[in-house]
Amino acid sequence: DSYTSASSLKKYLGYDNTAFIDSMKTLGFYTPQNSTSNYAYTPLSIASLLNADYLPDFNSKITNPVLKDIIAMAMINNSFVLRKLSSYGYEIKNLSLFRLNGKEKFYTYDFLALPDYTLFSNKLFCKTVFFWYHINGKIMYLPYVINDMVDSTIAISKEARDHPAFIYAHFPIPHGPFCFNKDGSLIGNAPENHQTAYVEQLQYTNKLIYKMVNNIQENSNKKSIILILGDHGSRFFSSDPKTASENYSTLCSFCFPKEDYSSLYDSISHVNIFRTVLNEYFEEKL
Repeated sequence: DSYTSASSLKKYLGYDNTAFIDSMKTLGFYTPQNSTSNYAYTPLSIASLLNADYLPDFNSKITNPVLKDIIAMAMINNSFVLRKLSSYGYEIKNLSLFRLNGKEKFYTYDFLALPDYTLFSNKLFCKTVFFWYHINGKIMYLPYVINDMVDSTIAISKEARDHPAFIYAHFPIPHGPFCFNKDGSLIGNAPENHQTAYVEQLQYTNKLIYKMVNNIQENSNKKSIILILGDHGSRFFSSDPKTASENYSTLCSFCFPKEDYSSLYDSISHVNIFRTVLNEYFEEKL
């Protein structure tokens, strides 16, 4: 969540993410430098991604933020991509904050824009750096959520199964709240500089991504399609029209078993990602 592109990291935050991009390349990944989401808000971004299409004109036709969220989440739950993969016999594994094809969300992270709520609406807010989450009836704070999600993603990749699986894991970092230093140790108090804290947490996110990918490839004999996608940019620069495009700048990194990335391009956006996958590996013509 909120993982911006390499070009935006360097341009706006002064951080060179080349080492991570190169490390992913050694694992067979192709990472465009100027990829984008089509929306700068998570429910809309994921709805467009999983429907492989632009959304209705939410801004002019739907002004109620609660209704906007409800419609977007319904579109995610009953999305084109999930229905298409299910028709090919794929089992849906949900490690996200959304209902997917009727599968319950992995953790509670409600986007309903109710009055007087800050940042996220259904978590209890502590007057510390941490937010609380709900997972399987347990109340957990962010570092435990991340550890649980990493372990669960790796465990699912190890499961023996008769049918292929589509695993969607939505990690709530490097998005704030900012809990992690770059080495994974926990910060003490709420950071004074959120941009610096974002870059620190992003570097730890890189370590987790590399760890998970290594395990998934080992467990699948490198036959899995792996997509690592940000849902929107860091959104630190929204107030200035000259820099607002960073809101849509995202990490997109692809690992295809054939390692043929000729159908991808440097400025690919979310609406075309699953169109490309379905065309390349399922002989669709989208």
